[in-house]
Amino acid sequence: MNILDRLDPEQTPILDRIAKEQLDLTDIPGTRARLKQQKDLERASLTLPPDITITDQRIPGGDGETDITVRIYRPQAQSEILPGILYIHGGGYILGTLDDGDELACSWARDVRCVVVSVDYRLGPEHPFPTPLEDCYTALKW
Repeated sequence: MNILDRLDPEQTPILDRIAKEQLDLTDIPGTRARLKQQKDLERASLTLPPDITITDQRIPGGDGETDITVRIYRPQAQSEILPGILYIHGGGYILGTLDDGDELACSWARDVRCVVVSVDYRLGPEHPFPTPLEDCYTALKW
């Protein structure tokens, strides 16, 4: 019996989606490479809005030893203090990258007139749970 056989039956729709998207969770490096290739093709045609300033910044990680990167999306020519949104990309803490949220974060920054901070949290299994979650919490506190 593998781990998938032990999951709650309500998870079947999620597992079906994973199978459809060819997300092989037994080969995380291979899955990451396939997703990166797909995202790179999508990004090649993506035009980010010129009225949003995008800045990457390194901040101290939750473990006090490793810095993490946050990407800040800010409407240009905004001198007042703006509300903020912390964006945490999807991927179950094992997949996804900082780049995945560029289009969505830009649209939030522009349409909501807010600052969006996206966190490049460390991924499992190389960084076991709760490390990714702690990185996200560190970005929130920052």
